[in-house]
Amino acid sequence: MNNQQAQLEGSDEISLYEIYLILKRKRILILSVTVLCAFVAGAYSFIKPTNYTYQACAQMGVIDRDNTGQPIFIDSPQSAIAQLNNAYIPSVVDTFVKKHKLKLNTVDFMTFNPKDSSMVCIKTKAPKSIGGSVTNIQNASLQRLVDNNSRLAAVSMASAETNLKKSQSAAQTLSSKIANVVDQEHAVSGELSLLKTKDAVLQNQIGGISQEISRMRPLVEKASKNVHDNATALTMMIQNNQVAQERQQLFNLEMERSVALPKEQIGLLNQMNKLKRQETNLNAQIAANSAQIELDKASIKALQSTHIVRPSSPSIEPVGPGKAVFIVLGALVGLMLSVFYALLANAVTKQPDGVKTNLS
Repeated sequence: MNNQQAQLEGSDEISLYEIYLILKRKRILILSVTVLCAFVAGAYSFIKPTNYTYQACAQMGVIDRDNTGQPIFIDSPQSAIAQLNNAYIPSVVDTFVKKHKLKLNTVDFMTFNPKDSSMVCIKTKAPKSIGGSVTNIQNASLQRLVDNNSRLAAVSMASAETNLKKSQSAAQTLSSKIANVVDQEHAVSGELSLLKTKDAVLQNQIGGISQEISRMRPLVEKASKNVHDNATALTMMIQNNQVAQERQQLFNLEMERSVALPKEQIGLLNQMNKLKRQETNLNAQIAANSAQIELDKASIKALQSTHIVRPSSPSIEPVGPGKAVFIVLGALVGLMLSVFYALLANAVTKQPDGVKTNLS
């Protein structure tokens, strides 16, 4: 019994040489199945529709830039992709499928955001027989996204233009104010020039009166020594009165030159300094306003509406495995199937000698 079991176990083992002999005996079958599968795969590769990749892309709009210069999108690419997948593409596909009875589904339209870009794209693999419908679906879906973003961009544009108009109006007001201040400075400067002229005139008058007093003083002293009659006394009184008037006028002129003029000059200088400070503040405001105007203009310039940058179009080369690949794959599948069948058939038909003896 043990010998029979050993014989049975030995009969289950098969050597490479035996495999070779089996495959050699079945070579016609193996070759025929391999050629048949290769022919079937090749025939399928010729009759199956050739797919092309259809792709359309839209550039997301920009409403502003942050402090680092990075764009602030009207709608982020991720949000746009969600809108395309959940609303625009299903709606457009449903319309086209019902109207043209196409074998297309929403899952056939893959949306993605190309790396390091602000675009959203739709990609579909389809034969050229329905390429026109695929193109229309992709473009229509992206156009709905563009139209929705255009409404948001219009609000941003209106806001940016309003800010620019406010800044420009403020610039005109500041220009008028500083022009007024400059005119006042010119007026004060003219008054200071007049004060200098007046001071020079007063100085000349004081000098003239001082000379007149110096000239009349000897005459008065001489007349006071030679008073002999009423006429001489009267002349002396007139001369004394005239000298007194000249001295009073000299005193008034000196007071005006030493007190009134400096006081008026100080007031004008203070007014001039005040106007200078106003001018400095206004110039600072003008500079800040000019910078704001440039920012507003930059915001308008940076504003970019969402637009289609690549309308839907097919790839130049077809996608998927070529005819040669199908033939090779078919031959490999046929070869594996035929080899497996040959070995399986041999294993089923082979009867161990020990089993036959035991049965007999």
